[in-house]
Amino acid sequence: KSRISNNGFAMICNVSYVACDLSDEGWSDSLGDRGFKSDERAFGSLLGISYYLPKEAFKKLISRISKLWSKGSAICFDYPVYENGEEFNKNQELAAAANEPMQAKYSYKEMEMLLQECGFLISEDYDSQDATREFCEKYNANNPKHKIVAPIGVRYCLAIKNEE
Repeated sequence: KSRISNNGFAMICNVSYVACDLSDEGWSDSLGDRGFKSDERAFGSLLGISYYLPKEAFKKLISRISKLWSKGSAICFDYPVYENGEEFNKNQELAAAANEPMQAKYSYKEMEMLLQECGFLISEDYDSQDATREFCEKYNANNPKHKIVAPIGVRYCLAIKNEE
């Protein structure tokens, strides 16, 4: 909640969850039916999506969002990187076994360029150590026998739309 407040989204009082198939070109048409206003700042979560889209499809998704959203809007998402830890390799195997193979990995620089080309700038970006420290520290202090950590080989990003 404080991260949202710190980025100017202090009064989130109108939240809509929109189920959609992001591979369908018409996914954004249903946003207006749910009260979306393109002239107001928006916040969206794309957690767990970038793994399963080829790079061009993910870029197309971010570009589509950018065309719909106003300046100052934000997206958060995670993305796989070129670090191949045992945990990340296990996750790849599990995804493939579920017929959802991971299709892309990124470097920080690649993601930064992709976002810039789509009109977004990175506001925050965490590797697994930073994310564990930032998001799990309080929980881990209160639950020392059941600590949680962010997975290796994944980065967490908050990007803000910087142009109309």
